[in-house]
Amino acid sequence: MMSLLWDSPDAPVRASVVVLHGFARSARNMAGIAGFLANRGCLTVRPSIPSFTARRSLHDPVWLDDFGVQIIAAVRERALGMPLIGIGHSAGGAVVAGWSDHLDGLLLLDPVDRHHRVRRCAADPRHPPVRVITADPSACNRHGRTVRMLADVGCVEPGRTWTRIEGSSHPDPERVPATGLAADVPDPDPLARLACGSSGSATLVCRWATAIGADVDALIAGAASGSQPGPLTP
Repeated sequence: MMSLLWDSPDAPVRASVVVLHGFARSARNMAGIAGFLANRGCLTVRPSIPSFTARRSLHDPVWLDDFGVQIIAAVRERALGMPLIGIGHSAGGAVVAGWSDHLDGLLLLDPVDRHHRVRRCAADPRHPPVRVITADPSACNRHGRTVRMLADVGCVEPGRTWTRIEGSSHPDPERVPATGLAADVPDPDPLARLACGSSGSATLVCRWATAIGADVDALIAGAASGSQPGPLTP
């Protein structure tokens, strides 16, 4: 299995979370969100998935499914009986959506669908609860086509399970600090800024942190009330 980065809470674990990066990024770019959730009692795991090879990468849907089974088994071993939430940013949202049969909830951060994984998840009546947080439409999020599709099929509802952070940019979730405080928001990544344009302010980045925390809390509460993940298959 590829290396996995773990963040463990100091307090008792109340849930586990898989946090997945987007295209041309790595687990390092999700460190802030993972730390933020660990500070809220979640055991988090961050895989890194290659973007620039044809096989064993974001371009290999069969391998992605097999890799997901391995990751989820590793998480279940460490946090047996705990709710398991999948979080994906950008193309990472499509990856975790493909694992939805094994998850108790999905949180998609400015998602971009690949291999129709989000669409297939939305079409499955057994899918777990889905929540979405989005930045302003841009080329980097394909002008919001994925989230509009989710809303059109009734999978998410604006203002309830779909949070818009107006004025923010597609890479902003990568800048969420573990503390959730504006003073700790890092400067924009130069490569992300080159690809996606101007970045949101520290205040807007903290709105991402607040929304992520609230959505994860809601998904955990929903899982505790009775939803169950699908069975693992080898």
